[in-house]
Amino acid sequence: MKPNGEPFGITTCSAGKNELIVGNNGEVYPCPSYMNENFSMGNLLNFKKISDMLKADTNDYVCEHVGKIHPANLEECLNCNVKLFCWTCPGEFRDIKTKKAFQKRCAITKPMLQERVWESKIMY
Repeated sequence: MKPNGEPFGITTCSAGKNELIVGNNGEVYPCPSYMNENFSMGNLLNFKKISDMLKADTNDYVCEHVGKIHPANLEECLNCNVKLFCWTCPGEFRDIKTKKAFQKRCAITKPMLQERVWESKIMY
């Protein structure tokens, strides 16, 4: 655990922190996977400086929401010993619509990660 209580992770998401996407109408989003009105961080046309927009309260909400979609927080992944290596993008998890699709992804990804991370194979 980090000193602030957050789990360490290998995920590479920097949405809303080191990465921003600007739509053709000036709306700013944390990343391409979150390019919809629910995740707008503001509109560049309403601010004189981008730094002013980034200080807006809504940005904390957006970044917090994206950060919550983390393998350490997913019920389906709580007991998985490779969960911190699995999801590099929160948008991937959000885009999986069914339990069957999730299980299929897990069945493909988990054995590969198990072998690479722990140098052992999963026996089902």
